[in-house]
This record gives sequence, structure tokens and C-alpha cells, in this order.
Amino acid sequence: MTSSVSDELPGEWRVVILVTLMQFINIIDFMMVMPLGPDFAQALDIPMSELGLIGGSYTFAAAASGFFLSKYLDRFDRRSVAIVAMAGLSLSTFAATLATDQLTLLMARVCAGFFGGPAAAIGMAMIIDVVPEQRRGRAMAIAMGSFSVAAIAGIPFGMELAAWSGWQAPFKAIALASLGLLIALWFLLPVMNSHKNRHKGSPATGIIPLLKAPLTRMALILVVVSMFGNFLLIPNLSAYVQFNLGFPRERVGELYMLGGVVSLVGMQLTGYLSDKFGSVLTGTLTCSGLALVLWSGFLNTPELAMVPWVFAGFMLFSSARRVAQNALTSQTPEPHERAAYASAQSAFQHVATGVAATGSSWFLTADDQGVLDGMTALSVVTLLFVLAQPVIMLILKKRLHLKR
Repeated sequence: MTSSVSDELPGEWRVVILVTLMQFINIIDFMMVMPLGPDFAQALDIPMSELGLIGGSYTFAAAASGFFLSKYLDRFDRRSVAIVAMAGLSLSTFAATLATDQLTLLMARVCAGFFGGPAAAIGMAMIIDVVPEQRRGRAMAIAMGSFSVAAIAGIPFGMELAAWSGWQAPFKAIALASLGLLIALWFLLPVMNSHKNRHKGSPATGIIPLLKAPLTRMALILVVVSMFGNFLLIPNLSAYVQFNLGFPRERVGELYMLGGVVSLVGMQLTGYLSDKFGSVLTGTLTCSGLALVLWSGFLNTPELAMVPWVFAGFMLFSSARRVAQNALTSQTPEPHERAAYASAQSAFQHVATGVAATGSSWFLTADDQGVLDGMTALSVVTLLFVLAQPVIMLILKKRLHLKR
């Protein structure tokens, strides 16, 4: 039975590469908005204080679509869902280039988020479908590495495009890349509907039945704990290193490039270690590394020469621990629940990200020089979430063993 199922599925690496490209375009589409904010704000007469609405519109639209569509994604062939999602993302991104004011740009970004959420979810579901558990950690690491590649190359290239041809140019490039990927999906990705034949009579499920399952509930709690802890600090990193630690503004770009490189390498290594030694042990090690970085670089004030190492360490362990987390949580859904689960996970990730980024402002105030007050309290809360992750992972792993 197993061999016949595997014969129906496309090659692992073909799927992993296509999913990685989907994730890269999706992440670039999301990340590019904030660096471009001042450019299109000036062109479209948008107040600088309201740029957060443009960035947040994508996040919350992606979360809403995740909740709404989770019930339906497993009813369809994975290939069809991927093609429709990427087509919608391409058109929505191109629509942003036609915006004439804040409202039209906001509507375009909401549409992009609505399609971007399912695109990310169906990509993860395809990887879970075709990659066996013993190799899934590395596959997840490769797909998640698209975030680092976006930070290293995608964002700088997009900013150069905007400088050469205006703020619309990066959106046009993303839309064109989406169209190219859409063609690749059409020709290279075969029908993927084996999940519909392995549900033992159970219908495709939605988010409410998923939340009623103890294993899924625990997995989603793990996702929220990981994302919430990360994004309490991530929106404030640039201001913290500049104004609290005295790092020069002109060298901040170097920090992000360094962080992108080490996180890319770290995620691949974490995927390998998760497959070889298990996700719980690997997750515990990465969380311990992040706790050490928080202690030395946030709860204590590092010397200026140590700032790049603190920043790189934070980016490295923050991204690496999510690889171990995803390698474990991918084991929870049944075949007929995978797209629904991935959609729910994407939705919870976006909500946790938005709430954490907004909630961090409750802890922080800034003086006239921009120094952030409250970073110690915020770092303590982050540390508690980081230390909670290995405990939750261990509980989930034990419950998975009992299920089997």
C-alpha cells in the first residue's frame, strides 16, 4: 500500500524546490512593503504614522483566509490550490502598482494577503505529503530558508529597483516572478490528490474540528509560543541596537545581511540535526542558545564590538528553533487534514505575529534620543516563552508516541 501511494506522488525534490520558490515570492511580497513605506507614502500622500496599516493589512488578511479556507483546502487537489493561490497573489501584487491612494493600496494588500495565506499553507501541506518523516526536517529547513534568502538578496534588490524605477517596480517584479512560477507549477507539478484517498472515510476537516483534537491544539499552542516570543523583539531590534547599544545607523544593513546568512546556514543544519537526533533534542539546544543570547545581549548590555554577534545569534537561534518546531508539528495532522492544519498554523502564526508586534509597544517607551525603556521587561517575557518551547515540544512528542 505504501509503495503504491508513493508511486502516485511527484519527486520529493521537485516539490521542495517549487514550494521553496512559492515561499520566497510570498515572503518577499510581505517583507518588501515596510522598507518601501516612505517611498509610496510620499507618492500616494499616506501619513507616515499609518504605514503600519498597510503592512498589517496583509498579515491579518492572511490570518482571516487561513481560518476561513482551512475547511476547504483538503477537498481539492494540491496542485489546483497552489495554482489558484499563486495566480491570485500575482494579480493582487500587480494591482498594488495601480494604486492611486491609501485606500486602493490597502485593498490590493488585503487581496494579496488573502491569497498569500493559502499559498504558504498548501506549500507546507505538499511537503508533508511527499517527504517522509525521517527526511522532513531538512525539507522544511530548505523551504523556510527562503526567508533568509529574501533578507540577504531579495529586499536589497527590491530597494535598488525602487531607486531606479519608482516604488511600483518591486511589485511589478514580484508579480512577474509569480507569473513565471505559475507556469512552472502548471507544467512541473502533477496532480496531487492522494490525500483524498487516504482519509478512511473521513471528510475534509476545518479549523473547529482541528481545535477539538488535543494533539492539534498542542501543536498550535507550540506555534503560537514560538512566533509570539520571536516577534516581541524583532520589530524593535533595529531601534534597540542603534539607540540603546550605540550601533551606527549606516552599518545596520550589515547586521541584517549577517543575520540572514547565519540563519540560512543554521536552518539547514537544524533540519539535518532534527532528522538525525530528533526534533525535541534539537529544539532544546536551539532554545538554549537563544536563551543565552537573550541573557548576554538583552538582559545585560553588551559591548559595542559584541553587537554583531548578539544580532547574528538572535537571528540564528530564532529561525533555527522554528525548524525543529515545524518538523515536530508536521507529524500531528492526518493526510486528509494536512492542508487544513497548515492553513490553521499559518493563521495562528500571523495572529501571534501581529499581536506580539503590537503588544510589545505596551512594554516600551522612547526618550528624546530614541533610547527604548522597557527592553529588559520585554526580554524577560521573551525568555519565558523561549524556555516554554522545549517543554511543550516534549509533551507533544510523548502524546504522538502514545497515539501510535
